[in-house]
Amino acid sequence: MKQYMVQGILHKFVLHVWVRITSWIRSWGRNGIYLNTVVPPEKMGAIIQEHYLNSRVRPNNLTKRIFSGFKDS
Repeated sequence: MKQYMVQGILHKFVLHVWVRITSWIRSWGRNGIYLNTVVPPEKMGAIIQEHYLNSRVRPNNLTKRIFSGFKDS
């Protein structure tokens, strides 16, 4: 029973993240920023961070690790 609950939570989380990512890509398209254009990593990082901070998702260790890669050195 407990495993089933965890599986349901995981599935919901993955679905949520997927929806979040696809909405990011759609909004980039509307703003004229396409994934096939050359965007400097620091600018892309800023764009992603902006979307990330605007979203209500609280950072966990994984997202902190991902976004620490975008920070300006």
